[in-house]
Amino acid sequence: FEEISIPPMSNRKLKYLTFEMDGSGWNNIRMGFENLILLAHAMARTLVLPPKRQIFHMADKSAGRVFSLDDFYDIDVINKEQMGLNIITMEEFLKREALSGNLKSLETGESAYPPSNRTQWDNQRLN
Repeated sequence: FEEISIPPMSNRKLKYLTFEMDGSGWNNIRMGFENLILLAHAMARTLVLPPKRQIFHMADKSAGRVFSLDDFYDIDVINKEQMGLNIITMEEFLKREALSGNLKSLETGESAYPPSNRTQWDNQRLN
């Protein structure tokens, strides 16, 4: 992937906060996610959930099952009850911003698109 940017706020209505679940265990992922909810809300940014993936220490018990944060949190309820907080999936973000040409290369300024215009990245390496 090349480095990309989203046009300045003056040209756009939305700003986003994205993150990727690292290779740590569930508790570290949970704490990171809860902090990101606070940051997104405080900074008035839409929080973008990472794609589903296996979680360290859970893979053995779940036979290779992949998880989303939506499996542990009721994202719809959080969106409804927390005024000013918006949470979307990575797939929705890529459809909304990447496929419409809103992500720009930091090197060239031209629109940057996901490889093969793919929006579904569950359990796939992102680098």
